[in-house]
Parts: sequence; structure tokens; C-alpha cells
Amino acid sequence: MNTEKTTIEEQAIAFNLPVIRWVAASEELPPLYRLGMSRDVLTLAGIKMSVKSYDYELGRWNGSPHITVKYWMELPEPPCV
Repeated sequence: MNTEKTTIEEQAIAFNLPVIRWVAASEELPPLYRLGMSRDVLTLAGIKMSVKSYDYELGRWNGSPHITVKYWMELPEPPCV
């Protein structure tokens, strides 16, 4: 029996699952998707989480010119319906 502890990330890799993690907005922005916008991502600004996209033409997060997004992460795939 293997008593070695594994991290959630190691388990996800072992089962070939996507690894989702927070990214610092100061280091990297979500990839450009189309029409100058990113896809929707989960954002964290202070203690507020919300779903937003990044507008590359305006250079800001969509719908929040006065809020500083600190972190973002990709949204998981929706469940099969």
C-alpha cells in the first residue's frame, strides 16, 4: 500500500484531468478569444468573486472599470447534460 500523500494537482495529472489554478492578473491575462475579448473567467478582486472577460481594446476587465482584479482562473467545463 502506498502511504505517500499526493497533491490534488498530481492526482489530476495522473487521471489526465485539466489542472485549474489561480493566475495573477499582474503577470498574465486570459488568452484572446475573439473580437478583442477573452472568454469568461472567474475573477477575484479583494474578497469579491465574479465571472468576467477581459477587453483587450479597452485594456480593462469587462463591466468593472473601477475594480482591480487580482487573480483569475479558467472556468471548468460544464457537466454533460
